[in-house]
Amino acid sequence: MEMIKQIEKKSMSLDNASQSSFMGVSQVDMMPHLSICDPLGPTTTKGRPKLASRIKSPLEAPKKRTCSYCQGLGHYATSCSIRKAEESLQET
Repeated sequence: MEMIKQIEKKSMSLDNASQSSFMGVSQVDMMPHLSICDPLGPTTTKGRPKLASRIKSPLEAPKKRTCSYCQGLGHYATSCSIRKAEESLQET
């Protein structure tokens, strides 16, 4: 009977000790401290590289620039002299 009482006292004292040690301490304080640093060297990223240089075939011709406004070769609609002339006439 005495042994049972001693065991109960020990278990109660352990419960009280464990509860009192955690009181006033948040879980964040109990976590180990981790430090995260930036990588030292260049890292590889997913996807196609921004400066990907493709080996072009000798049969592959360079694209010809065509204007969508006047269908002329060598320029785009943003730099089309005909379109700019017509827009300046409409403004006046």
